[in-house]
Parts: sequence; structure tokens; C-alpha cells
Amino acid sequence: MSSTPLSEFSFDPRRGPESAETMESLRTLVRSLTRAGGFSLFFAVCNKPAERNRLIAMLAEALPETQMHVVELAAETTDALAEARRQVPEPQGPVLIVNLEKAVPSDTPRHEILTALNVQRPEWPRQVPQPVVFWIPQYVLGFLEREAPDFFDWRSDTISFPEMEVEEVDHLRTFAWVPAVESSLPKEVRMVRIRELRERLARQRNPDDPVARKARAVWLRELAHQLVFTGENVDEALGLYQQSMAIFEELGDKRSRAVTLGDIARIRGDKGEVDAALKLHQEELEVYEELGDKRERAVTLGNTARILRDKGEVDAALKLLQEAQGVFEDLGHKRSRAVALGDIARIRADKGEVDAALKLLQQAQGIFEELGDKRERAITLGGIARILRNKGDVETALRLLREELAVYEEVGDKRERAATLVEIAEIRADKGEVDAALKLLQETQGVFEELGDRRSRAVTLAHIARILRAKGEVDAALKLHQEQLAVYEELGDKREGAAALGDIARIRADKGEVDAALKLHQEELEVYEELGDMDGIGNTLWSIAQMELRQRKSQEALEHLSKSYSINLQLGRLAGICTVGLDLGQLLCSTGKLEEGLKILIRSRDGFQKLGRPDQAQKVQALIDKFSPPPS
Repeated sequence: MSSTPLSEFSFDPRRGPESAETMESLRTLVRSLTRAGGFSLFFAVCNKPAERNRLIAMLAEALPETQMHVVELAAETTDALAEARRQVPEPQGPVLIVNLEKAVPSDTPRHEILTALNVQRPEWPRQVPQPVVFWIPQYVLGFLEREAPDFFDWRSDTISFPEMEVEEVDHLRTFAWVPAVESSLPKEVRMVRIRELRERLARQRNPDDPVARKARAVWLRELAHQLVFTGENVDEALGLYQQSMAIFEELGDKRSRAVTLGDIARIRGDKGEVDAALKLHQEELEVYEELGDKRERAVTLGNTARILRDKGEVDAALKLLQEAQGVFEDLGHKRSRAVALGDIARIRADKGEVDAALKLLQQAQGIFEELGDKRERAITLGGIARILRNKGDVETALRLLREELAVYEEVGDKRERAATLVEIAEIRADKGEVDAALKLLQETQGVFEELGDRRSRAVTLAHIARILRAKGEVDAALKLHQEQLAVYEELGDKREGAAALGDIARIRADKGEVDAALKLHQEELEVYEELGDMDGIGNTLWSIAQMELRQRKSQEALEHLSKSYSINLQLGRLAGICTVGLDLGQLLCSTGKLEEGLKILIRSRDGFQKLGRPDQAQKVQALIDKFSPPPS
């Protein structure tokens, strides 16, 4: 059986105008197929076969120069990939797969064809190197999520076609759009979308029809996404999310309401409202528990764990991540499990359990390789590179980062490519290749400007400023840090703003303005205390102590070093224990408290050895030898 000719998928043009939402969805699909290069996966949700056939005919009319292939599955089909290869031998033109529902009866708990989709996922790009659209009814979507989660997660988009016409829905669409907020879109495209959404919402006003109401909620949420990404107006975005959530609640759409709760929680967290963010995630968690959605509950556990980790509650965070990882493993969601393994690895690395962290990341990397997921595998390579860099193995770290970079170049991910260039630039700067590092950072700054990613551009400014400071160009560095601080203040990001204050304080100290520097560090400290960010508190106390040591304020420095050391012990941050312990142990020994000081120095030496930093371990050993009493 060859693919079905598109001429058979006809429709009666006398039926009148299409519903606005249907035309929205069709334009989205047209745009997605036009932009797709090579294999891309889409799910088109349509409950009526006759309506589906009509839409396929319209799709062909919209793309008259594109050769399309319709693959019809039968009830006995167990291998959709083999059927697609058999019916479409030529690797050109979109493949539209229909009748999957015939092989997925709703009264059967497991379906062989879906299991095959999940297992064969890596083979689809190799054997069908063109866009693939599965046309399915709504109920099949749920089976796909449960029985073929890895295949389903690979989708570029899920596009729904409503059964009813809704006149209230504004059908203005200047170009078709994939609903997800893509990180590599140019800023001008993103701004066009923001204007379009504003115009659409203004025209629609307050529709009574439930379908139109839901469309409004979706548009509100997407507009909020875009505003958050561009940093245009985070407070407005928060209000839009709340409007969207209210509509979902009114419609009884618990799942969409829970998703929006998570969006609001992320903004609250960025604004420093950590307890509010945790409360929202808890509410989100309760909804997923009520719905019996184990996967989304586990995802929410992971998001909660990240906040707890930032608060310094690392053991609680680790416990949640391990629970989430176990859920993903039980559900057979390999990708989600691998992501959780990466999060656990970061905590293990912070606690100095470097070998355990590397083992977890390598395990995650193996899963992504098995799934054929180049992008996630590349992200994991970056995680391994960071650990190796901290261990002092910068050449291997640099090699892995370049391998990661090549993947992003291959898949066309501008944002992740730029972020990786930043890490490469850091290593080049550490190696003394300052001009090369600055050139890379300036390149990434241009990319983030193009994408309208103000937050990432601000991070890049900080890296450039630190290099300029090291070169002695402190006034230029100060100007960049002040520009960075202004961005974070506008975005409402208190945590990153506090970090920028710390950088400015260090430059003030370089210029001899120690009192001004201490005042800035105190301001920084107050922000971290408000956020409950124990890591930030510990680092700032250490910075204050270093300045006090310069002023020969030994007692004040001892107090701040002791507090910082205690926090790092509490957090299990081995790098912090070693670095702060080096200063604290030396100060204690210098003030006559040899036994206590030597004990801390020995712990620092052993910690640096565990972290794979023998140069630092030797430096501490020299201090131990200096302060140790001669053998009797």
C-alpha cells in the first residue's frame, strides 16, 4: 500500500468560513512545516476523521509546492515507523500519519504500537528525515503521554483543532506561530508576537463562549511568557499569569491552572519572594496529586528542590530530587529521570562528592545518548566540564565544552551556543588568554541582544567587567557592573542584583574606597538574608572579612569568617569550606589559637585534594608546616 493521494482528502468549500481558532491552528501547522528542516515531530489533535481529512486538504492547498505523503495505519499495525518507511520510500516532503486510533483502542490498557514508538524513537530521524505529523483524536494524546513518553517529549508542537466554530475568537494572524516560547527567536520576531497578542486580546475583550475563554487564557499566558523572556515588564507578566489562572479556574481546567501556578512561582522566586514561591509550588503539587498525575508532580518536586537548594536546605532538596528521580524511573520516563540525575549531581558536587557527581552525570549522558537526544546530552557534557574545571582539569573541560558547542551549532540553538561560549571564555581568561576571552564574550553579547535576552546579556556584562578589572581597567569594569545592576533591578531579580552589588563593592575596594565597599557588601548581605540564601550570605561574609583583614580588623574578620565557615559546613559546600577555612585557619594560627587553626587548615588541605586541586592543597600544607610546633 502506497501513501494515500491528497486528492482523496477533499472538502466542500460551500461550508462557509472556518472557525477562527481552526484557522489559527492550521496556520501554525503550515508555518511549522515550512520552517522544519529535517525530522520534526508534530501532533495534530482532531476528533473527527471527516474534519481531519478536510484540514489535510486545506494544508495541501496552503503548501502547493510541497510534496506531502499521507500514511494510513490499520488496526493491526504494530510498527508505525516500518509502515511509514514502506508507504513513503522517498525522504522528501512532510509525512502525515492518520488512523493511529485504530491501533490504539480506548478500552485496552497497553498498546504495542505505542511501546514501539517509544523504543524506536532514535530511529525516526534516521529513517524518516522529514517532518512527521500524527493526526490523532484527543484520547490518543493521553495514551501517548503515558505509554510513549520519550517519543512524545520529542515533539516540536501539539496543535489542537476545535470541533466548534467560535465567532468571538479574533482570527488576526500576521504569521503562524509555534506556541512554545522559543529561546532562539530574534528579538524583533518576539516583539511582533507581543504586539500581535496584545491586539488580539484587545479585540476579543470578554467572550462568553468557553472555547473562546480558554483561548484567551492561553494567549494571556503566552504573552506573559514573552514579557518574562524579554524582560519587558515582569510585573505586567505576573498580572497576566494571574488573569490566565483565574480563567482556567473558572473553566474548571485544573491542569492548566496548576501549570500557571508554576509560572507564577518562578517569577516570585526570581523576585526574592521565596516563601511565596514555595507555597505556590505546594499548591501546584496538590493539584497534580488530586489529578493523579505522577509525572507533573515529580517535575514540581524538582522545581521545589531547586528553591530549597538556593535557600541552603540541601538535604531537603536532595530528598525531593531523589523522590522525583524514582517516580520518573517507575514511569519509564527516561529523559525526565536523566534531568533529575543531573540536578542530584549538582548537589553532590557542591558537597564535594565529585566522583559520585561525575558518575551521575555520565549515567544521565548515557540515557540521552540512548534516546538520541543530542541537545540534552550536550547540556550534560557542560555539567561534566564544570566539575572537571573545578578539579583543575581545564583542558578536558575545554574539550568537552567545544564538543557541546558543536552540537548547538548543528541544531541551530543560538542561545545555548552563546551560553557555552561564555564558559569557554571564562576558561580562556583563567589561562591568561584575555583578549581571546573578551572577543568571545563580545560575540555572545551580540547574540543575546539579537534574541532580546536581557538577563543573559547582563550575565555576559559581568564576565567582561571581571576581565577588565583583572586588566586594571576598573572604571570601565565599574560602568559595566552598574549597567548590569540596572537590568536586574528592572527585572526585579534581587538575587542577581545582590551579586552585582558584590562585584561593585570589590571594585570600590580596589580603588581604595573600602568604607563604601563595606557598605555595598552590607546591602548585598541584607538582600541574601531577606531571600534566605545561605550560600549568598556565606560568600558575602567571606568578602567582608577579606576587606576587614586588609584594614587589620582581626576580631571583626574572625567573627565574619567563623560565620561563613559555619554556613559552608551546614551547606556541605566543600569548595567553600576549603577556601574560607584557608583564611580562617591562618587567622586563628596567627592569633595564637594554633590547635583550632591547624585543625581547620588540615581539613582545607584534605578538601582541596578531594576536589582535585593539588596546587591549593600544597599552599595550605605550607601554612600547616609554618604554624606547626617543631617536633620535640
